[in-house]
Amino acid sequence: MKNHMYNTSAQIILSLNMHTDETVTAELAKRIKKIRTEKRLTQQHVADALQISQPAYARYEAGVRQIRVAMLSSIASALDVSVDELLGIKTTKQKPGPSPKVKKLTERITQLPKSKQSFVIEMLESYLDKAS
Repeated sequence: MKNHMYNTSAQIILSLNMHTDETVTAELAKRIKKIRTEKRLTQQHVADALQISQPAYARYEAGVRQIRVAMLSSIASALDVSVDELLGIKTTKQKPGPSPKVKKLTERITQLPKSKQSFVIEMLESYLDKAS
């Protein structure tokens, strides 16, 4: 996990060095507003999560107020995204695994005696064959 944080920090520093403060602030402000509106959250909702006033949060989105590095994590959390996503750093998404319900059922099946496991597996395979 620490290596990931260092890579992200290095990417942030490179990004900041390549842009003026105004450009970084404007790009980050646009990204934050876009994420918030896509999630159908109000400025008040995010401001409450950050424990700041709505006008103070609005200044972040307008690019009038620079966002401190320490605030990035809080904003990301309030918007339910990673800091990387907030900063526009592309990450490869892993294919999601089975749902929690499927995992729980699989665990229950593995706890059955072998003969009953075979029976359940045959039933599932039969059903899946008919369904597809």
